[in-house]
Amino acid sequence: MADSTRMNYLGDLFTRDANEHGMRGDTHLWELLRKRLADVPMPTNYFDVRELVRQAIIAEVDIDIDAFPRDNPDGIFVEKLSKGSGLSNGRVLPMWWKRTGVPILVDRWAAQHAAN
Repeated sequence: MADSTRMNYLGDLFTRDANEHGMRGDTHLWELLRKRLADVPMPTNYFDVRELVRQAIIAEVDIDIDAFPRDNPDGIFVEKLSKGSGLSNGRVLPMWWKRTGVPILVDRWAAQHAAN
């Protein structure tokens, strides 16, 4: 019998939402990344997890999280992530992805990898 909790695709790492996001746009980006990476086979090392997610962020919103050496508390406005109103509507916080979002995904990968 197959293990139904096994994650086979990179997008599976996004199934559980992060407990919090940097800004409202980050929530929408999380969902876009889940869909974009839904059919990408699970990488065999965490370097690839990080790089594939970084490349997917670039592809979706043209933001390279590694190009931000320091925090920008106002985030970056991305029109396609604008889904309503509010100060952080449509804004992405690159440092949240660099310091929190991607590490969450790498930790989930590591837990899955250790279980196998």
